[in-house]
Amino acid sequence: KNLLILIPFLLLSSPVNSQSSKYESVSQCVIQTMTEKKLTGKEMFEVVKEECERIFEKVKGKGKKRQNGVLYFINRNSILGWYEDGDEEKDGKYEGEIENRKPNGQGTDTLTNGDKYDGEWKNGKKNGQGITTYPDGGNYIGEYKNEKRNGQGTHTLSDGRKYVGDYKDGVSHGHGTFTFPDGGKYDGEWKNGKQNGQGSFTYPDGRKYEGDYKDGVKHGRGSYTFTNGDKYDGEWKNGNTWNITGYDKNGNIIGKIVNGEQQ
Repeated sequence: KNLLILIPFLLLSSPVNSQSSKYESVSQCVIQTMTEKKLTGKEMFEVVKEECERIFEKVKGKGKKRQNGVLYFINRNSILGWYEDGDEEKDGKYEGEIENRKPNGQGTDTLTNGDKYDGEWKNGKKNGQGITTYPDGGNYIGEYKNEKRNGQGTHTLSDGRKYVGDYKDGVSHGHGTFTFPDGGKYDGEWKNGKQNGQGSFTYPDGRKYEGDYKDGVKHGRGSYTFTNGDKYDGEWKNGNTWNITGYDKNGNIIGKIVNGEQQ
């Protein structure tokens, strides 16, 4: 009888618990455990069987942590985090898969200003494929910063902006497309929430830039095609034309810019 009481304790500290994933079934767990521990008898079999079933249920449960639910992202007592209770009119609302009290998996987060993200999450942050819509407009600093304007600036946007693409740690990162309500569109690479790498921007009137971006502006090699067929080809620096050759639609040189100065 004392041995029967001791067996579950021995099993808990045995390879059955730590290596249960190597067994394909409860019966295999029982047979191998009985053999390895040199146990015999019906009573021993029943004890081992009960323990193997308990362990297998625990292992199966590991893949079922995610549940669908609602969370709110709130600054409460100077601690910013996800909470199960909140006011969607003041705090916005997340609806979707939850694990460890954070968004994990597929879900939708709607902010009080109407901004909405629908896509993948990991540990409470946007990660993977997703779509964000911005119905309330706002100010966007980026592609328009130095187009027909010189120096720093912002472009006030109307409703209807939309980003479709990759996210990492809560921001656009990877490949994505940002569409503006006036028909403008950026398609290309992103890093840490800004255009970085290869990309193209198509303007509403048909003009198009194709080339390198850095921190949200044109920077590096690129070409800019006008609606009449003329083209700028060369180097951009911090959003400005830097070392550029201009061509007409027939390929004839029509001008140059060297180190930012028109020649």
